[in-house]
Amino acid sequence: MQGKSTFLDAIACLLGGKKYMPTQPHNTESGGATALLRAVLSNGIEVERSGKSATLKVKVDGAKGNQGTLKAFLNEFALDIDKFMRASEMDKGKMLMDHLGVGEELDFLDKKIEAVFSERTVLSREVKRKVQLAGAIQTFPDTPESALDVVDLMGLARKYERENAAHLENKQVADNNFQLATAKADEIAQLKQEIEELRVATLALTTEIADFEPHNVEAIEAQITNAATINQQVDANAKAAAAQAEAKASKKEEQALTDTLEESRQQRAKFIDDINMPLPGLAIDDGILRFNGQQWDCMSGAERLKVATAIARSIKPECGFVLIDELEQMDWSTIKDFDAWAKAEGIQIIGAMVCDDDKSADNVIIISNGKVKDA
Repeated sequence: MQGKSTFLDAIACLLGGKKYMPTQPHNTESGGATALLRAVLSNGIEVERSGKSATLKVKVDGAKGNQGTLKAFLNEFALDIDKFMRASEMDKGKMLMDHLGVGEELDFLDKKIEAVFSERTVLSREVKRKVQLAGAIQTFPDTPESALDVVDLMGLARKYERENAAHLENKQVADNNFQLATAKADEIAQLKQEIEELRVATLALTTEIADFEPHNVEAIEAQITNAATINQQVDANAKAAAAQAEAKASKKEEQALTDTLEESRQQRAKFIDDINMPLPGLAIDDGILRFNGQQWDCMSGAERLKVATAIARSIKPECGFVLIDELEQMDWSTIKDFDAWAKAEGIQIIGAMVCDDDKSADNVIIISNGKVKDA
């Protein structure tokens, strides 16, 4: 059976113009005969291409038209639907988005998500490195927050030593005064004034002695001895705190990017949800076209035809037909299901397939050896 694909090519050439014209449109084996293509469309437009240059003639209600007249209602997608059927998963999604006029905005969102995801990936590695670095620094919980000043500690120790010496000296003076006062008890009359002064002085010293608490010079000396070690620990604690603060700041930045990424994904999901798809159940998920949750390779033959045909119709509803070749790749039951759906949707399917005579019907033309076979 020959000529079925040529039949569809002729329709595409007749309506679509030179873009669809083969390199050799004429039959060189028939004495140089030129092709003549003519059709009257359901909207009343008469179209003809003839002659060596395939000259176009268009009539609309008796008036002349041109290729622009055809383009006003013609859907080029419908003329080459096989291009969509053969496209990759990603290309199908892109073609649909482009035809719906939302491809650029969706591409912008996808690139934004990719950029934020890439930036967060780099930052996440840096956060992990900083957290590990902060955790590897040894800390000393019992070490003071500030480093010790050895010079100040030595000065304080000398001061405590002087005060302790003065304390011992005062205590000795008080003892001597008390002994002297006792010894001169018999001289109260002559030394009354002296005794009174000594008692006042002794009272003052006694009060100071009672209130004084000896300084712990040994503790200061111990701090001086351990100052280098303690200061190293203080420095280590400071470095650990700084590393932890830096890691915390990076984590916060990482979370901000995560929030931005999630917001972009939600924005993209809402954008996809708001798209008025040409067929219920049709969706674009991560750039992949899906129908009722299934990718193209998991769809039935009828489902694939429905998806491609519905997309073609959505691009230009006034173009009520599509051209489909190689229908023989599907069983007859699938073709019937697809035909019933197309009729219900008001879409005319002009298809070609290799078949037997028993598939003939009112809307079927049998071509054998390049010619229409008589019924």
